[in-house]
Order: sequence, then structure tokens, then C-alpha cells
Amino acid sequence: MAALYGGHGIPAKVADKEKQVQSFDKFAKEAVKHGADVLMGNHANQDDAVSNLEILKKRPSSTCGLVNPFVISTEEYMRYLQMNSACVRVQAARSGQFMSI
Repeated sequence: MAALYGGHGIPAKVADKEKQVQSFDKFAKEAVKHGADVLMGNHANQDDAVSNLEILKKRPSSTCGLVNPFVISTEEYMRYLQMNSACVRVQAARSGQFMSI
């Protein structure tokens, strides 16, 4: 199950940072509920897409047993979202902003 969260850029205003953290939390709950285990970013540097596509391009089509490099576990996908949420909080702290959530 693939899940695509778009909009990882950290906003400037603290109120928008709070909304983004809430959005990550809400999206994470839905991702877990649906068993998301495929990490796809909206930029190739977020999900190692360039390398993963090369792996897929070069693996033999007759080898069905090989793991797709985009497939991770639901737990890993959750950690990915939690890390992005933490980055927003860290950026707020570095900017001297207090987040109420």
C-alpha cells in the first residue's frame, strides 16, 4: 500500500508549523490504518527513487522473489512521518518559536 504525503517544506509562521505537525499526525494515523508500506516522495531525493528505479530496472523480471526497494514496513513509514514532524519542531525551536502542540 503506497502513501504519498506532499508538502514537506517547513513553513515560516509558527501557526503554520503547528498545522503541519497536526497534518503529519493525521496522515500517519490513516497510513497505519491502511497499512502503508511503500515510501514514495514527491521529490526523488526523499525516497531514494533514483537508486530504487535503477535497482528495479536491472533486476531480472523472472525473479519475483526479490523485494521491491520502495517497499518498507508500516513501522518504518510511520518513523518517516514522525521524523518529518520532529524536523518541523526542531526548526521552530531553532527559530525561537514556541509551538503550543
